[in-house]
Amino acid sequence: MIRAALLGLLGLAGLGLIGACSGEEPEGGGECTADVDCTGGDECTLFKCTDGTCTKQFAPPGTPVYADYVAGDCMKRQCGPGGIIQPAVDKLDVPVNFLNPCEQGVCSDEGMGSSAAKGDGVQCGVAATCTAGDCGGCTTAEDCLSATSICVEATCTAGVCTYAPKTDGIASDVEVSDCFVAQCDMTGMTGSIRVVPKPDLATCGESTTCAPRGCSKGACVALPMPGPEKTDPMDEAGNCKLVACNGMGAFEETADETDVPEDANPNDCAIPACVGMMPMTVARPAGETCTNAAGMPSTCDETGNCI
Repeated sequence: MIRAALLGLLGLAGLGLIGACSGEEPEGGGECTADVDCTGGDECTLFKCTDGTCTKQFAPPGTPVYADYVAGDCMKRQCGPGGIIQPAVDKLDVPVNFLNPCEQGVCSDEGMGSSAAKGDGVQCGVAATCTAGDCGGCTTAEDCLSATSICVEATCTAGVCTYAPKTDGIASDVEVSDCFVAQCDMTGMTGSIRVVPKPDLATCGESTTCAPRGCSKGACVALPMPGPEKTDPMDEAGNCKLVACNGMGAFEETADETDVPEDANPNDCAIPACVGMMPMTVARPAGETCTNAAGMPSTCDETGNCI
C-alpha cells in the first residue's frame, strides 16, 4: 500500500519500470563474463555482456529515468533516441506540500506548477479531513498520518493537525523500482522525498542463488554465475548428496560420500555410509568395540554382530 501510494505521490504510478534494452547500435567493448563486468553507461545507455564481449545498448525512448528525479516539479526525465536523457512535461508530477496535505497541486501543459486548497471533507489522514485548507478532526497525532506521510512528523493540537519534517535523516527506503528507493530529502527541511539508486550489487529482479542479479548504476543486471562453491542452503545434511550451483544458473546434485547420515546408535556394529547418492548401512570392521544385547562392552564380529 505504501509503495503504491508513494508512486502516485511522486507521479510515477503510470510509468513503466526500467525495461529491456532495444539493442540498437551495439558497440564492441572489453571482455566479460556477466553484465556487471561492463562499466560505464547510465539508465539510457546500458552495457551488456554478449558472447563474452561488452556491448552498448540503448533503452527504448520513453523509458523513465529515476536518477536525479525531483518530485513535484511537473517534469520527468526519460530516455530519448540514441540513449540521451531528456526532460519532458509530466502533468502527474504535481507539486506536493508535504507539510500541508490539504493543498492540491496542479501542473499546466507547459510544466508549470501551482496549488490550491482541497475541498472540505477530503481525507488528509487516517482519521482527519480537510476544512478550509487545514487538516483537522484528529484526536491523536496518528490520526493525521497517511500512507505517504513517510518524511514528516505530525502533532494534533485542539483537533488540528500540524506537520514538521523529520529531522533525523532516517531514509524511508520505500522501493520505487528494482534498483531505486525513495528516501526523505533533508535538503531544505520540507519533508519532501527524493529517489536515489540502490547501492551497486544490491540484489534485484528475479535473482536466485545460482543466477544472481544485482544493481549497477540503477539498472538490474546479471552477475557472474557461481559454480560448486555455492551450495543450496536448503540441502539436507546426511543425504549423501551435494546440491550446488553448476555455473550455468541452476543447482545440480552430485554424490558426496562425506555427507553420511547421523549414526543413531554409535554403540552397535552397523555404521551409516554413502554408496553413490544412496544412504546405506554397512558393518563396522571386526574387532571394534560395541555394546551387546546384555548391555556389556564387547566387540564386533566379521558379520556385523556385537558378540
